Amino acid sequence: MTRPHGRPPLRPFAALAVAAGLLGLLAAPSGAPSPAGPRTAPVAAAENTATVFYWTKTRNWAQYKLHWAPDGGSWTTVPGTAMEAACTDWVKKTVTLGAATGLQATFTNGTGTWDNNGGRNYALGTGSLTVKDGVIAHSDPCAGTGPEPTPTPGAKATVYYSTEALGWSTANIHYQPAGGAWTTAPGVGMQAACAGWWKREVDLGTAASLKAAFNNGNGTWDNNGGADYTIGPGVSTVRNNAVTANASDPCAAEVPDTRAPTAPTKVTATADGVTVLLTWDPATDDKGVTKYQVTRVGGSGGSV
Repeated sequence: MTRPHGRPPLRPFAALAVAAGLLGLLAAPSGAPSPAGPRTAPVAAAENTATVFYWTKTRNWAQYKLHWAPDGGSWTTVPGTAMEAACTDWVKKTVTLGAATGLQATFTNGTGTWDNNGGRNYALGTGSLTVKDGVIAHSDPCAGTGPEPTPTPGAKATVYYSTEALGWSTANIHYQPAGGAWTTAPGVGMQAACAGWWKREVDLGTAASLKAAFNNGNGTWDNNGGADYTIGPGVSTVRNNAVTANASDPCAAEVPDTRAPTAPTKVTATADGVTVLLTWDPATDDKGVTKYQVTRVGGSGGSV
């Protein structure tokens, strides 16, 4: 008897292997790394800078150049880089120090005249610095001297500070409007107003007053014995630890006295052989009489 021939049956394990292979094409193994996302460029470290202000009133040079080297770095090519006008009697130059925290500096007019601090150079740090007749200080003497594009609404305080008894060559005001924040120490530079006085106008906004302390930019402070000074709007003077509110401008030019005083009247002289006694009714003057001058004419010996 003959058996009919038929198609052999498929093997189950072979079908399963093919299916697994197809699935492997569609799904990555669970342990494979995910595609990398977009990379962010590294942020460069901030570079230190210094803005150097140089006092010109006692120099009167035609031009000013800064010859400098960052600490640990190389000097600029002689005679240095040009400085720019900053405000009255000041020029300035901002330099990039990189990672350095200071610089050595000298100044020149570009034609052979130098100020190198007596051969020692000027050792400066970062931020805003002034060099005035050999004295270094941390300050911006030109802050607030430019015109405001839009006036700030609110009250203003005009503060005059006396350094007559202190001998400071620079003055900063470090202040806080009532309810507001303090300026960053050492504060903002004040402008020389007249001999012995420095001036700064402060916007109070809606504040009714401000607290203030003063310093010379080199670590010497006047903070009213730790209590600070409370100053209101308008013109105020601070002198010898005392605040005078609604003060007159201490730098206002005095009106010259052009009217002579009247002559004394009822002048009498009494002599006793040794002395002469003079008496008179005082003179009058719209500004006040400060002294009299007595002159002797003729005779010999003795003194007035």
